[in-house]
Amino acid sequence: MDPRPSLDRLPRRAVLLGGLGTLVLAACGGGGDDPGTATDTATDTETTRRPGRTSPPAAGDPGVVATTFSLVRFFGDDVLVAGAEQRVPYGLGDQEGVVTGEVPATLGFTLLGPDGEPVGSPITTESRAEGLPRPYFPVRFAVDTPGIYTIVTDYRDERLESVFQVNDPAAVQLPQVGAPMVPSETPTTADGRGVDPICTLEPDPCPLHDVTLTEALSEGRPVAFLVSTPKFCQVSICGPVLDVLLAQQGAYPQVRMLHAEVFTDETTTTTSPAVQDYALTFEPCLFVARADGTIAERLDNIFDAVEVRAALDKAL
Repeated sequence: MDPRPSLDRLPRRAVLLGGLGTLVLAACGGGGDDPGTATDTATDTETTRRPGRTSPPAAGDPGVVATTFSLVRFFGDDVLVAGAEQRVPYGLGDQEGVVTGEVPATLGFTLLGPDGEPVGSPITTESRAEGLPRPYFPVRFAVDTPGIYTIVTDYRDERLESVFQVNDPAAVQLPQVGAPMVPSETPTTADGRGVDPICTLEPDPCPLHDVTLTEALSEGRPVAFLVSTPKFCQVSICGPVLDVLLAQQGAYPQVRMLHAEVFTDETTTTTSPAVQDYALTFEPCLFVARADGTIAERLDNIFDAVEVRAALDKAL
């Protein structure tokens, strides 16, 4: 049995850390496409966390203070590793975790370590939404030690926090920046390789299925490889991010762009070879590789045109 985590075992993943309002969105699964609400998930308000913790707080903790707003997570703990820069995208939401479209141009964040003390310098992040139905804030940081960390921000006189786990790199199989891409016999228009349809973009399939990923990596040119399922997305992101990538084709003709679906068919019960080969427990995910096949950038869960262009530039 393949020991790697897969979407077969996590078809509709909605994780709440400690029962509190840290919403993790994995956008695959059938149905639901409200652009302002996380579908098939549950959330409470984010919380104020007392310093000195080594684990997420429990419900009813006297250090927990309810707020009017919430930090909505667009990532899962299982992908974060110590020793390299990490990207954690957040949205601003109401008490129920409904993402709002009205956000400031920038938002300041502080990273707290397992001891509750600040780690590194404060982080100021611009909101992103070019080509997407909702804005988000991509927060980047790097820590040397695995453990429980906390992101803190102040918004409209309220303190919002999000608690998450950073892992030992050996415990995470998802390829990281700097690692080699994994060859995969992805479906093409000439050979679906058991995947039907090979693309669920509507009304027409996208043009990014001419060659397999294995063939693309042998061409000696940069590669942008997107795993997403536009038709079966739950949070209105998987289709838009494919459109965002397609819109860059003219500006980046030297980059071989490919798309792979998450499921083998419309029953959404079996995941595709690409999902298995990359040990994905979420989607969408964009891997951008240099001509030598090493990963220059990986964008998880939500990314706009600004971030995609920056990723493509890193591969050139």
